[in-house]
Amino acid sequence: MYRLSTMVVLLALGGMSLTALSQGYLYVPVNETAAYMADMDNNLEATISAPMDEQLSDWRSLPFGFSYFGQPVNGYYVSDNGYITFDQSATASISENSALPSAEAPLNAIFAYWDALQLAEGGAAMSNEIRIATIGTEPDRVHVVEWRAVTPDGIPPSSLKTLSFAIGIHEDGSFDIAFVDGRVLSGGSGSIGAQNSDASQAAFVGGPDLDFPKGGNLTYQFINSDIDFDAEFTTLDLPAKVVLDKPMELQGTIRNLGNNTINSIEVSMQVADGPVETQTVQDINLTSNQSWDLQGINWTPTVGGKYLDLRVWISAINGDSELDAIGANNAQEATFFGFLNVSADRHFLVEEFTGTWCGWCGAGAVLVQEMIDEFPNVLAVGLHGGRSSEPMAVSASVELISEYRPSFPMAMFDRAPVNGDILFTMDGWMNAIASRRSNDYTPFDLDIERSWNSETRTMSIRVTVNYVDYPEPDEYRLNLFILEDNVSSEDPAYDQVNYISGRSGWEDHPLYDAPRRIAGFVHNHVLRDAPTGTWGVELDRQLFQAGSSESQQFDVVLPEDHDETQIKLLAFVHKHDSRSERREVAGATEKHLIASSVDVADEINTEVVGFVSPNPARMIASLPVQMPANDRLKVELYNSLGAKVLTLRDYHAAAGLHNVPIDTRQLADGNYLLRVQAGDQMHWRTLLVAR
Repeated sequence: MYRLSTMVVLLALGGMSLTALSQGYLYVPVNETAAYMADMDNNLEATISAPMDEQLSDWRSLPFGFSYFGQPVNGYYVSDNGYITFDQSATASISENSALPSAEAPLNAIFAYWDALQLAEGGAAMSNEIRIATIGTEPDRVHVVEWRAVTPDGIPPSSLKTLSFAIGIHEDGSFDIAFVDGRVLSGGSGSIGAQNSDASQAAFVGGPDLDFPKGGNLTYQFINSDIDFDAEFTTLDLPAKVVLDKPMELQGTIRNLGNNTINSIEVSMQVADGPVETQTVQDINLTSNQSWDLQGINWTPTVGGKYLDLRVWISAINGDSELDAIGANNAQEATFFGFLNVSADRHFLVEEFTGTWCGWCGAGAVLVQEMIDEFPNVLAVGLHGGRSSEPMAVSASVELISEYRPSFPMAMFDRAPVNGDILFTMDGWMNAIASRRSNDYTPFDLDIERSWNSETRTMSIRVTVNYVDYPEPDEYRLNLFILEDNVSSEDPAYDQVNYISGRSGWEDHPLYDAPRRIAGFVHNHVLRDAPTGTWGVELDRQLFQAGSSESQQFDVVLPEDHDETQIKLLAFVHKHDSRSERREVAGATEKHLIASSVDVADEINTEVVGFVSPNPARMIASLPVQMPANDRLKVELYNSLGAKVLTLRDYHAAAGLHNVPIDTRQLADGNYLLRVQAGDQMHWRTLLVAR
């Protein structure tokens, strides 16, 4: 994706106007390396090799006529300091760069990257040299001077600390400054631009503190500024995520780089390879060197579930497609992701790194419980470890501790950065969870179905991920954690070390009067097992469509020393990445193994079939069905005339809660009926579609 923009860069001593500088230049930055650089090796005319420091080359003739700032020139000197000069009287290479125009700077010169540079011996092959070539055929030749892997002064030659750039002089009267590769690890800055023979005019990109473009892949195209009409599309501002089927006004800026007023212009839009939509804007009255913010250009995103490029370009100045002098500065692109903005209920995950040996971790457990009491949609995990003596450590908690390397106690909140941090000490926990709870959107509606065989001590767990919206097409993983509450033991290894005991300033804390080592301490939310492994199982990206779902089945034998009445099943989805700051938990839910009145997802299911939500529905709705036993579940949709429209679900469903998604986007506005068969029971529910 390229982002094109242009700036008027005509500067003059004495405050000369844009129109007066008829022989000046303006430039167009293009985020790609000039195409002719690929032909350098096959067209070499000369090579200036190391050593060369603070020197000018011999005078070199141009292969074709060229006019520079309105004056004919026929040759040039090359400086090792990153510029060429058409001034035949020049005698010294100047290394101290400055802003332009400047009478102290080299005159009649093009500055590709003017700084204290050198051609140094000892570098890699084909490095620290200046290469000269003429590419193409008449009348479209380009004469190129390339500084290949040159070294800033004071740095020993190294393949890791070099700069490569070039000047391309075109037979049509324009010229380029092309950046190919930059490998200086730190420091270094230069001036980029051009000035005329008496320093009265300059086309100045920037300097002397202008860093070399990282990695290169940037070309400045300099074009004569004496033009009647040119419109530059300067900026395009588009949110990273846009709501589908919702018209939005595009935000951006257009600048008039020509001498005449622009009264109207066409703005065209295209998503990927889709159809082109064009709108004409009238009565702009955009005078020379002025900018205009886009107004009245409406765009409606219609494709969701993938990253797409929106390309926007301008044309037909004043109704004439031939007037625009520079085509390279007419377009902007931005990447977006389209979604429905439909969310499931969101729960937030707190993972506390803790241990019985840790004197502050008892206070951490108290604070986690306070968060749960204050915010019912907060779910917690206790990750025990940190020492080999920790009795509740399991492989998953040990691996997470090894990965994140916390001190104790610390906590993560949805494994997401909050103000740049992932791990927080206790004094930051409340602020971190408040920050996470400020965004309650999630496209993942998680459902846990479970059964318990007391004879074999087997937990049969089915986790279903319902997609109520389009997830971004990244790698997401489903995790299942087995947790246990009320873990206590007469074994002294389970005793909690308590630094709060009698500590000054902590008199109001619940653990202040507790002993230094608390025997029989009750540990909650203890991670006991991770059937999906520490990092979960990958979700199927082909199913990342609003209204679809996928399930994973797990059969887990519970050890004899774990109390099945205290077991909780925690399911969550997280974005998976090698970088820890990109592993955000995007949705979570929790249920007790043995059905309990405190279960998050079971509280509202007082009857077999719940009610459609949201209702009225605009895009995606959901119908909860609580199956009392393993049996057939069939959900059909009928219109207001009693005609069947479609079958939403028809399968043998396990006992437990099922959230049936209803995609209403293809339905006309109006009233509908849902016929729900759950085993031998029949229920009807209403649905209103309204946009």
